Amino acid sequence: NIELMEKTLKSEDNVKNGISDRVRLFKYGLGMKDETCLIYSDDQNVGDGHVKCVEGFNAELIADKNSTNLEKVKDLEKTIEMGYSVRGSILMRRLDEVIE
Repeated sequence: NIELMEKTLKSEDNVKNGISDRVRLFKYGLGMKDETCLIYSDDQNVGDGHVKCVEGFNAELIADKNSTNLEKVKDLEKTIEMGYSVRGSILMRRLDEVIE
């Protein structure tokens, strides 16, 4: 959870002891190409997490139920196994694009 990591890095103890200055948090994962990946898990066992990457998919479409691309979201959700639900999404980037 990116928000939890950011909050932890801003905590007084981590700032005082210098940990926060030594950590750089990237808000995306590493993959073969730039794309968005869905994170989904079993409804009865949320620790059973999976990632499904979809070329040309915009994660914001999940929240935007009025989107003209709603059919694309529905098609994507159909590809996830029964008994599993989407928990979130993550942007993927190539390592060679991340390294400065």
